Amino acid sequence: MKIFKNTLKASMKDFNFDLTLWEALAQNRSAWCGPVIKGVKTLNSSVYSKAASTAKTKQAAQKALANCNPTPQATAAPLTCPHYNRDFRARIGLISHIRAH
Repeated sequence: MKIFKNTLKASMKDFNFDLTLWEALAQNRSAWCGPVIKGVKTLNSSVYSKAASTAKTKQAAQKALANCNPTPQATAAPLTCPHYNRDFRARIGLISHIRAH
């Protein structure tokens, strides 16, 4: 488990704070608020851009996978009743037809 000070330092690194001057900045509230707001904005923009780029790569991978893999019905043998030569679009239809006849 992280200690509070370690967590604080990690967060300040994400916010691009100078770790040697943060205590002096924290003493003056008006001087502290500016860097905090700026850090939040830069962190949010980097997080959102990273999320958008990963979403785009996932979407591209899914599109590529969908384009190169044929559907199972297109590659499967036709589903035809051996007795009546009736064609079926789904395997379950053929199975229930054979059970009935």
